[in-house]
Amino acid sequence: MLNTQNNPVTRAGMGEKIRGALAVGKTRWGMLALVFFATTLNYIDRAALGVMQPILAKEMSWTAMDYANINFWFQVGYAVGFVLQGRFIDKVGVKRAFFLAVLLWSLATGAHGLATSAVGFMVCRFILGLTEAAN
Repeated sequence: MLNTQNNPVTRAGMGEKIRGALAVGKTRWGMLALVFFATTLNYIDRAALGVMQPILAKEMSWTAMDYANINFWFQVGYAVGFVLQGRFIDKVGVKRAFFLAVLLWSLATGAHGLATSAVGFMVCRFILGLTEAAN
């Protein structure tokens, strides 16, 4: 309908502007889908340790205190990150900050596989909390 000669919008020269606006709208919906996906992964990362705790406690000989400390350090990292991320986002911009946050929390999540002790998990969880706070 936008390309017909009888369309008043096309005759007024607005057809290209409307097509441009529609393209931007599609891009925004795509970005929204990516942010939704990243946020979903963020919450899965947070909950995964709770689900895996019985298995990991057995495999890695964690005590209840080790598990509590691992969760404590995640919360400390999240609190520190929550305070710092706002200024960081303002300084570098939302797109770059979100990209870096997703990249770093992905690396932190992967680093859990390299942790061989409760202290290693504490460090990984702290970094995960620090970076996930940007979401």
